[in-house]
Amino acid sequence: MNSKTCIVLAGGLGTRLRSVLADVPKCMAPVGDKPFLQILLESLVAKGFEHFIFSLGYKAEVVISYLASSSYSQTFTYECIVENEQLGTGGAIRYAMNMCNIDQAAVVNGDTLITGDFLSDALEFLYTESKVKMLAIEVDDRSRFGGVTFKDDKLISFLEKGDTGPGVINAGIYNVKRSSFDVIPPSLKSFSFEVDVLPALISSSQVEVITVAAAFIDIGVPDDYYKLVSDYS
Repeated sequence: MNSKTCIVLAGGLGTRLRSVLADVPKCMAPVGDKPFLQILLESLVAKGFEHFIFSLGYKAEVVISYLASSSYSQTFTYECIVENEQLGTGGAIRYAMNMCNIDQAAVVNGDTLITGDFLSDALEFLYTESKVKMLAIEVDDRSRFGGVTFKDDKLISFLEKGDTGPGVINAGIYNVKRSSFDVIPPSLKSFSFEVDVLPALISSSQVEVITVAAAFIDIGVPDDYYKLVSDYS
């Protein structure tokens, strides 16, 4: 397995975008003359990632067809893992790692884009002694996202959504070791990485936080999607 591996979580139902999109997965939302997924992949390939594992569910065949027919997908290697049921973010990551027999990988959400010089090198990001390395970014208003607190580069707590003003938020990009899922019973199939795994690792200081300067775009929110479409028009 290539060490510069990234799992792309793209199996969500995309309910918030149904009013503005045709019946396609969020990651395939059209932005200019290409799907959002290609914009995300272009950003990750530029950072040095070479192999992608696509964790798919809803309308998986649309993503699989795009990857099979797109000339851009020839710039990297990939494999697709299809969930038979909704597994949540944590369940999806663990399932992909188990199915592909990998012990460590970067993980990104297929409906969010971090722009700017947020990551200098894939291998640098993939090195950590902690079970999880998490990217965090500063935003002008964290009310929609909640926030995080950390000390000596270790995650301390998550903050609730609602408080306005600037703050540091979880960017949703991780370096994950398969051993991080030791805190979850094997019998539990569907669970959240953010709610069930990360808080359980805080007490043992196993979540490293790297703060970067970047812009955060979540196309699951129609306003963010429209802004991105406008930027690419």
